[in-house]
Amino acid sequence: DEPNDAPEEGAGNNGGAAGVEYVPASQQTDPEARKAQRAGAYYPDDPAEMHRQVRALLGAVEGAEPRPAAGILVPHASLRASGFVAAEAYARVVIPDNIILIAPNHPGVGEPVAIWDGGDWYAPGVTFGYRNDLAARLIELLDGDIAIDRAAFEAERSHPPEMQLPFLAELNRDATLVS
Repeated sequence: DEPNDAPEEGAGNNGGAAGVEYVPASQQTDPEARKAQRAGAYYPDDPAEMHRQVRALLGAVEGAEPRPAAGILVPHASLRASGFVAAEAYARVVIPDNIILIAPNHPGVGEPVAIWDGGDWYAPGVTFGYRNDLAARLIELLDGDIAIDRAAFEAERSHPPEMQLPFLAELNRDATLVS
């Protein structure tokens, strides 16, 4: 079920809960969704524990005044290895409602520059809505420089965008993704 200490309705930089839903893992069954591959290894697979750890990392950042930013560069290792660095960046920005996640293709599987072709993204107990309309617009604007390719996101070690989800869920429950 929903974690006992999940953010309350309206929590986060922009409030509301339109983009991020707190959904029990047993109900995260959409075959089109991007599954949480690194849960239990890079971050907790228990939703309440994931929430607690991210909240503690963000709470340890001193003097952070969130402000709008065009983008941020954050690490994508485990919460234990680099969560404190990611928290320093995330604590200083207002997370927008529409997020474009750009990440390396670690495994080298699939297209070198790829975009997910739809389906929500899962983290433990959390479902992020996916903006197919924005993905289509990016494909149109990049005119052949990007390819639709699920393999680049589903291969083993394709964790970089996934590692951002715990922070994004904590900071803006309205957030939706394109990656």
